[in-house]
Amino acid sequence: MGMFSKARLSVRLRSALWHAYSRRCFYCQDPISFVDLEIDHLLRVSLAEQPDILARWTKLLGLGSDFDLNSSTNLVPTHHGCNQRKGVTDLSEDSLRWYFEMTSAKQAAIAEQLMRLDREERTTDPLIRLASTIEQGLLTKGEVVAFLRRVGQPQVSPKDNPLVICWGMNLLEEETLEALPPEAPAGGPDLYDWLEEDLLATIEKVAKGVFAMVEDQRNGETIGVRIACWFQNVDEVVAAVQPPWELLEARYFMEIYEEPASHWYPQALDE
Repeated sequence: MGMFSKARLSVRLRSALWHAYSRRCFYCQDPISFVDLEIDHLLRVSLAEQPDILARWTKLLGLGSDFDLNSSTNLVPTHHGCNQRKGVTDLSEDSLRWYFEMTSAKQAAIAEQLMRLDREERTTDPLIRLASTIEQGLLTKGEVVAFLRRVGQPQVSPKDNPLVICWGMNLLEEETLEALPPEAPAGGPDLYDWLEEDLLATIEKVAKGVFAMVEDQRNGETIGVRIACWFQNVDEVVAAVQPPWELLEARYFMEIYEEPASHWYPQALDE
């Protein structure tokens, strides 16, 4: 397909692309949430297995013989529907020339976003970059859990600005399907419902406090949920949520939604 799954493309790069393109789909220009984000390759990634065709395209477009299909010049943020409509067919030469002009113009913004994320990793709350640290191989999940036990979540999670953890999975990946338990439904909406209910049940068993699911996204390929956490034992909850769920992101509520979470807190208390 013309995209990397979330598991193959780092949270850091996905986030940089999303911000550089103003959190909008490259093709339709409508806003797109981070959870619903897919990344498309302008020149399809399968061309790596067709070197003659790839060489013809790179020469035609003036991209150079060493063009990297996974470079940010070839990657754009999209909605699932827009990505599916493009599919695995090659775009026209005129379209590709125009699109590469657009992506080339965004490289400075992408680099700036990557530098911003690097600064955040050094200077902001360590909880924010959990997923990035895991994906870069800097810490195993066990080491992150141990780190969370030391850091804790005291003064940084008031009622209006709780930590929000995003978990997701790609249901088209073979390893994901193999990791599903036998009791999981075969697919479709029933599977999505079951996965969410199972995740919430796991969190409820472990969390020493209240939480609320503030967002969920389903697009036929991936599922993602954001959980606002008012409990203290974040480390234990992160350790309890097992594959095929992937930890994608951990940020504070007001960084994501730019408004306080006060209307969610009473809801969480009632559940």
